[in-house]
Amino acid sequence: MRIKAVFSILLPVVLLLFLTGCSGISQAVQAIEQPATLNDETGNVTVSDLRINPAYDPNLCDLMNLESGQQIVISVTASNAGSGPAERDLSLYIDWQEIETRHLNLEAGQSQDIDFNVTIDSRYEDGVYHVKIGKLHANFGVG
Repeated sequence: MRIKAVFSILLPVVLLLFLTGCSGISQAVQAIEQPATLNDETGNVTVSDLRINPAYDPNLCDLMNLESGQQIVISVTASNAGSGPAERDLSLYIDWQEIETRHLNLEAGQSQDIDFNVTIDSRYEDGVYHVKIGKLHANFGVG
């Protein structure tokens, strides 16, 4: 199942590289932002602006070529647009495995950046990894 999932991500990237060269792939591998709205009884928590730092270098024909021991910060912005306080659990998934969950308490009108710190260690072999927080998706590369 993991092979099928990884293949479904890699195939479009390889085809895009073949068809458009480096400039096309550079634009395609940046974080895909799809605002995810998670409703709560007393508030409305919206998750947006998925970021991975160190930031992708569009001058390279490669994903963020991370190495073992390097630390990355995966961030989103959570906002409560409701009229009352809201609570929500927000999970970081890398390749469909839950890495960490944060419990959010947001007052009405409050926004907060949520940072997940990830160290590239022996779990991450060379390859492309899929990041998911809510309905937001992005990728990073190792090796």
